[in-house]
Amino acid sequence: MKNLKGFLLRVVYLMLACAMFYFTNEGVIVGGIGVMYQYLFAISIILLAFTVFLVRPDTCRMAVTLRYSWRLGAHYLWIELYSMLIWGLSLSQVNVITRGSFAVVYALLGVLTAAATVYLFGREGVRLLVGALLLANGIYVAKAIFNNGAGAFFQEYIELIISFTAKTGPIMKSFESLNFAYMLGFFLLYQVLEEIFDRRLRKQGYAGAVMLRQEWWLFLLAGACFLLGLKRSVLLAVAVGFLTAVLLLHLQARETRSVSRILCTLLVLFGFSYVIGCYYGVMDWLESIGINTNTRAHFFGQMRAYYEMGIGYLGKGAGYVSRMMQEGTFVQASNGYMPGDIHNDYLRQYIELGFWGFLIWMVLYLNYKAEYFFHGLKTEVDRLHGALAVSFIVANYMTFLTENTLYYCKLTMMMSLLVMAYRFEDYCVREAGNG
Repeated sequence: MKNLKGFLLRVVYLMLACAMFYFTNEGVIVGGIGVMYQYLFAISIILLAFTVFLVRPDTCRMAVTLRYSWRLGAHYLWIELYSMLIWGLSLSQVNVITRGSFAVVYALLGVLTAAATVYLFGREGVRLLVGALLLANGIYVAKAIFNNGAGAFFQEYIELIISFTAKTGPIMKSFESLNFAYMLGFFLLYQVLEEIFDRRLRKQGYAGAVMLRQEWWLFLLAGACFLLGLKRSVLLAVAVGFLTAVLLLHLQARETRSVSRILCTLLVLFGFSYVIGCYYGVMDWLESIGINTNTRAHFFGQMRAYYEMGIGYLGKGAGYVSRMMQEGTFVQASNGYMPGDIHNDYLRQYIELGFWGFLIWMVLYLNYKAEYFFHGLKTEVDRLHGALAVSFIVANYMTFLTENTLYYCKLTMMMSLLVMAYRFEDYCVREAGNG
């Protein structure tokens, strides 16, 4: 009976998660407000976990999950709290406030859905979530082949890979717009790092936990689907995350945390440097020496009228940039092209949070999160968990350079789950022992 209940729970979860990934752009109007189906299914997964907790509570498991969630979601709470102050002082429009608040709520749903998944299934939650993602992706593949033919589909697929995204046909464009590549790329990085870390533990004779079994068939299938929506920005983020993990892995235990602190501090400085460069025309300079910025010089130049550099700049509040972009008053089209969003989360956050709000947001996103997942460096597993967390924090931070992924619920969900899931059961046992 216990096995049957576990099987049924997994089936229900897979159905909800698959629907969450499949209904990417569809929504419903609730009380005059449009709500995407994906968020409703995410809420359903959270409620599923809460129901299981009420029926059969595991307080140690819940305690670990809640602490992880706080660390991974604190920077979003800061955005909301600080924005509330700015909205009140500047008497912001209601549509700016609602946009900013909903963006934060959607991102937090990603963290809480990851928490619900890891509470229900532990490390197995990674396999189940990725399985649901691949199932949804498979439905899209079947529809694409049915509508366009297998020949056209595979021709575009091969051209995309060979040309390294230079030739992206309309069929492949439809997969790129799903943004599954971010999640699948992070999963591929996770599985590689988990294998490397486990081999290191075996080599050191670590007996504190059962060694983990990898599902390499899932890795290959995820890799094939990852190439469907291939983006160079994802490859850059994954590469930087991998190199970060390798660097930390080859350091002594105490050095690992110290270097991660230095790295996070340097990335805070990098975020500021990027914003300063944009304000003082670095994109124009790049264009002048023959480097194509993909119209960023044009758009970033127009944005300078809406913010200023200096410690006295307090920001406009979350939702401001999104609303201004929608109204078409933020930037003017370049050669007939009008961006749907700002395509840079550093600049968005600085405009909306101001100097001090932006600084605190980066410290919470980088230093505050990274520090926690070393667990005080009591064991080698603690060091490896910290290194893994830092690698994903850095990788996700790199996506902000060219994309608007900060408020992307599903990427936040995947990144949070991968950080939470690493040897989750071990930390639950430790929590029970401490209790």
